[in-house]
Amino acid sequence: MKARTAAANQLHSLCDTAPEKVREQLRPLTFRQKIAVAERWRPRPGHDLEATSRRALRSVKGHHRRRSSGMVTTSR
Repeated sequence: MKARTAAANQLHSLCDTAPEKVREQLRPLTFRQKIAVAERWRPRPGHDLEATSRRALRSVKGHHRRRSSGMVTTSR
């Protein structure tokens, strides 16, 4: 449960610090909707701030989803 809470807190923080274009897209959504949107994002070429933020949000979304479904795996 602690790992799930940590992932949720990290996702909230990433949403707050993402570039304005990404924040605009996520701002009106509920937490579950934000996870669903991040899940549908596809990797973009480049290393700009928006692409990097999307990759980070998608990664944390995966951590939260695994913790929520009970598929907890041990870290390296």
